[in-house]
Amino acid sequence: MSSFRHAGSVNNRIGYKIAGQYYQGEDWRFDDPAEIENRQNRLDAGADAGKIGQRDFDVKKFNGEARLDLRLTENLTTILSSGFTRVDQIQLTTIGAVQIKDWTYSYFQGKLLYKNLFAQAFLNRSDAGDDTFLLLRGAPLVDKSRLLVGQVQHGFKLANRQRFTYGVDLLLTRPNTEGTIYGRNEDDDDINEVGVYLQSETKLTSKLKFVAAARLDDHNRLDDLNFSPRAAFVFQPDVNHNFRATYNRAFRTPTANNLFLDIPSASIPNPFEPDKNLAVISGRGVPTTGWTFRRGDDGRAQMYSQFDQIDGYADATVNNVWPAFRNILLAQNPELDAALPTQLSQTVDGIFRNLITGDIMADVANVDPIKPTITNTFEIGYKGILRERLIFAVDAYRTHKEDFTSPLRLETPNVFADAATLGPVLIADMTSRLVAAGLPESEASAQAQAIAEQILPTIANTPFGVISPEQAQSDTDVILTYRNFGDISLYGADLNFTYYANRNWNFGGNYSYISKDFFENVDEISDIALNASKHKLGLSAQYLNPDLGLNTQLRLRYVDGFPVNSGVYVGEVDSYAVLDLNAGYDLPFFLNTRLSLTVQNLLDNKHQEFVGAPEIGRLSTVRLTQSF
Repeated sequence: MSSFRHAGSVNNRIGYKIAGQYYQGEDWRFDDPAEIENRQNRLDAGADAGKIGQRDFDVKKFNGEARLDLRLTENLTTILSSGFTRVDQIQLTTIGAVQIKDWTYSYFQGKLLYKNLFAQAFLNRSDAGDDTFLLLRGAPLVDKSRLLVGQVQHGFKLANRQRFTYGVDLLLTRPNTEGTIYGRNEDDDDINEVGVYLQSETKLTSKLKFVAAARLDDHNRLDDLNFSPRAAFVFQPDVNHNFRATYNRAFRTPTANNLFLDIPSASIPNPFEPDKNLAVISGRGVPTTGWTFRRGDDGRAQMYSQFDQIDGYADATVNNVWPAFRNILLAQNPELDAALPTQLSQTVDGIFRNLITGDIMADVANVDPIKPTITNTFEIGYKGILRERLIFAVDAYRTHKEDFTSPLRLETPNVFADAATLGPVLIADMTSRLVAAGLPESEASAQAQAIAEQILPTIANTPFGVISPEQAQSDTDVILTYRNFGDISLYGADLNFTYYANRNWNFGGNYSYISKDFFENVDEISDIALNASKHKLGLSAQYLNPDLGLNTQLRLRYVDGFPVNSGVYVGEVDSYAVLDLNAGYDLPFFLNTRLSLTVQNLLDNKHQEFVGAPEIGRLSTVRLTQSF
């Protein structure tokens, strides 16, 4: 790893800064079982596995930045900056891990400051390179997206007690993935957001201040405006103590993925026809119409099937696909021709089941158009300096969330035969055919029973249809998508302190607590996991000796275990504690030369910090810095 940074000025009106960094190494190794299984399934079916699961653990990163400050007049300053980052690594996403190769991020920014006026515009650009791919499928990913932002803010005072700040923000998101991420939505996935806001700061007394703000945002993909108010009382009895009480209503608008995602994450080859897929599992955003399902006379959702002879929707019954299944079974066992019925004498319903986990599902429910997630938070806090040695801060809050946006979850189950229901019907029909062929009834019944035991597992374990939405009619697409649901509340607290024992020693600590990290079966739709720990603790001890140019710090980090539900990553993270060491020393025989040592996880406690992430051990870094 190497880095450089330089800043300077030409005169009192022109300043500049340039910086850069490069590092490379080998990432912690982790082989995803889902990638291994998907690769093996394709090989077993005689299909090409391609790049599925082909992980490269080499990591490279290079970034650079440049900035130019121009003071044009006493009151007018402009700042121009630009930077880029190029990365090779493995990145987790909600649809699986991505092998990133030469992915480049760059930005261009311009700022203008004139008295109480601030304005800026910046452009963020992304380029995924030519060899980035999704590890679950081995399929290439293209991302040449852009984000253009413009902001203007102005403020003014009324007398000495009142100040107003107002402004406008414009965000233009322009995805461009050449169909690899946003698929069929590629030509209709632009997002335009504009927001206006006003903030008031009022000094009620010399020690008490009231802050109120309101923001209104328009999103071109949502029907309603988003309103976000905020209020706070700040009490400062003296320079060493600060108390505050705040209320904030925030919103999280749907992302481009929530709205436009259209990407296959895995495919299951058809065991009867290896060149075809039995199912394609895809991540899909929610269209403006939502996802709706066609229903039959009985009110149950209907299916699309590649095995039936119907062009369109059909009731989810085994009868509708039995002729095709009969032909498949006869192709494998021609001797069964006399026993297998050409039609089933009774209608046998299918059951909705998750192809991914095998879980039996209730009848599907329509998915409404995606909405913003609203978060209301009340908070009280204190920050102060006690006895000139202890800096102490504590915050307590209560948060209420509405219309939580789920991670990707399966909303279009497959249809399977219920073997317990199909078995008796099939046995009765086969017995009747065998008797008609001349066998005694007792022998025909025994033979029918034996044949049923042989073929029922194949029938029951083969999905014969998909409960497909009207907006994406397909006989193979199994859709993972998003859904708004839930009305949850939690509370928490944060505490941190630093104690300066003397000139050389200081001790610190922080603790965070949330009341719940998991909400079970919310609205009878799904579980909600915050993907964060209820308890996090940090303790540190630092020694500083400016005369020797020496500093050392030991820091203990503890994270309590927590559940995870984030797209394809579902499971538990176990509790872990790690000890970190930081040290630095100014070399006495070299001018402005400093030697630094950083050891993360000093005791080499192997642990996993997120589901799907590798197990982490000790990481040591030695740095030599030369200043000029």
